[in-house]
Amino acid sequence: MTSAFSSQLTRLYASASDAVLGVVEEIEADSFLIEATSGSADKASSRFHEKLGFSFVLTNPRDRMLLATSCRLHLSVAVARFVWMMSGSNRLADIAFYEPKVASFTDDGFSVPGSSYGQRIFQSSPGIDQLRAIISRINEDPNTRRATVSIYQPTDATRESKDIPCTFGLMYHPRNGKLNATTIMRSNNAIGLLQFNIFEFSLLAEVVAAEAGLPLGEMLHFAGSMHAFQNNLESWGEGGKPKAISTTAMEPMPRTPKPLLQITELIIF
Repeated sequence: MTSAFSSQLTRLYASASDAVLGVVEEIEADSFLIEATSGSADKASSRFHEKLGFSFVLTNPRDRMLLATSCRLHLSVAVARFVWMMSGSNRLADIAFYEPKVASFTDDGFSVPGSSYGQRIFQSSPGIDQLRAIISRINEDPNTRRATVSIYQPTDATRESKDIPCTFGLMYHPRNGKLNATTIMRSNNAIGLLQFNIFEFSLLAEVVAAEAGLPLGEMLHFAGSMHAFQNNLESWGEGGKPKAISTTAMEPMPRTPKPLLQITELIIF
């Protein structure tokens, strides 16, 4: 590998299973080994394999369920993460009930202000709802380039915390009668977290699409650092190398009733 950045700029995957397995396979075959000295709260001293400037396109984002031999999406956790995000909450207990590992990222034992993407999307400041604003923008301008959501904030560049957001931002482009989505990650753990990111951000993109009256198009996923920790890579192939299982994409999200109203009812429930 002669360049620090990933050389293959376009990777096309039809499903979440193909994407996750393909990404890990690339990391195994060609990546830089880094001796970490800081970073993840529970792996601060571990070694990781990394590809910089890594991207791929998911051609059918509704095929978002990771189904593979020896590695599957924990659906209850994935759904809980999505509902927690859509609630705008940063309360640790709400998500730790479903995913106890999140507790290792809290600074005060009560909240996780970095991992709570929903609070940054829906309540970054009082009265600022980025998601509804971009839906309105898409409805007003079918060729807009301004339908973007900021998750990473200037304070994240300076504050000391175990919980700095891995997601930088989101973009939505209505083009050719479909809504195409882009996820920009500061840092992305290919084994363990990528599958959840695909699930939650593809669902969020479909919410935007349905609210704007558009079918969901493709999803570009970009990571400044796409990586896998050494210990995870060593256990990845135990019992045989994982292989994708044929999957079926989820049905298109209904536009009526409005998805955001339905999600609000689910959050309250």
